[in-house]
Amino acid sequence: MASAKFMMFNLYADINNVTIGLSNIMGETFAKIYFSGNDYLKAVNIYKSSMFKFMRDIFSDTINDLTCVIIKLFYAVEIDKMLDFANKDEFNLAEILAKFNTIADSMKSSGEHFMQNTALITMIKSIVYLLIMMVNEL
Repeated sequence: MASAKFMMFNLYADINNVTIGLSNIMGETFAKIYFSGNDYLKAVNIYKSSMFKFMRDIFSDTINDLTCVIIKLFYAVEIDKMLDFANKDEFNLAEILAKFNTIADSMKSSGEHFMQNTALITMIKSIVYLLIMMVNEL
């Protein structure tokens, strides 16, 4: 109940959550231990270019975009699962109203989706790059 009181439709809390998350990601880009700022910017562009495809395929069992497959496979934050709309054949008003609390939290969930999945894409690209470098050294 406390989460509902302070987080639902609370734009300031959502902005605070995203700001703290992005500042933590920026701290990692400055440290360059796992990924750099350029790697992260590339991942943000990949995420942005795949977001409409992700939204198109959110209720579909088939996905035609590699980034969307990675997002669903790693399950960092999956909006359709958080909203509990996955694999539903029909919707009725009673179900939607019963899930109001979950839907009201979707602003925070979308910020989490962006932050966690861009960091995921960045890490995957960094790992693939390191693996290619290691194979080339053999």
